Amino acid sequence: MELITLTSAVVGYLTKTLKENKTFTDFTKDFTSATVNWIRPLFLKDDKEDQPKEVLEDLKKDLDSEPQQNLVAATIAAY
Repeated sequence: MELITLTSAVVGYLTKTLKENKTFTDFTKDFTSATVNWIRPLFLKDDKEDQPKEVLEDLKKDLDSEPQQNLVAATIAAY
């Protein structure tokens, strides 16, 4: 069996197993929900419309701006 075929088979098996594994799926959902709940108040105002805070608005204006990206990273790190 060629290495590429073997690697493909292993990756396919792992992917199928992880998708079917309820514990892993539950962990992924819980992790995603916890992450969203943790990060949401850093960048959205506490109102029913979830308006972005200034740091997020500034990043949206120039997504490639390194200073804005650094500010977002610092916001996360400070929390």
